[in-house]
Amino acid sequence: MRKWLKCSCAAAACLVLSACTALLDLEGKLNKTSREYNEMVRWQELESACQSHVDKELREECLKRADAARDVKVADYRVVRVERSPSGKEATILVQIEYYIPPSATLKTLDDLQKWRYKNGESGEGWRLVSLPPLFQ
Repeated sequence: MRKWLKCSCAAAACLVLSACTALLDLEGKLNKTSREYNEMVRWQELESACQSHVDKELREECLKRADAARDVKVADYRVVRVERSPSGKEATILVQIEYYIPPSATLKTLDDLQKWRYKNGESGEGWRLVSLPPLFQ
């Protein structure tokens, strides 16, 4: 009986550890992917960001927004909050973006509520933005 209990406890511990490792791996990938996306937005590479990080159902609309934002200059961005779903496969990230649109030098601030989803399918595996980039006005 004791041997069975020890084996059961060991098996349960392995399952818990592997689940924790998987969640940490997803979290690390989310951090990397969202940082890449936000850096692309910052450095006026929104079109590339749409192609590489936005879910394909939203890509066409994202490219339209990228074209409309071609004159926008991002001065800074800050990640304000990250919320993950219990499954770890969905996340909402609130990013505050400071920008201006020349010839004006007036610095504006907007909140960009980004919705991310981890996808594992025929189009590949990874985090995809499932919300549109902000409208810079």
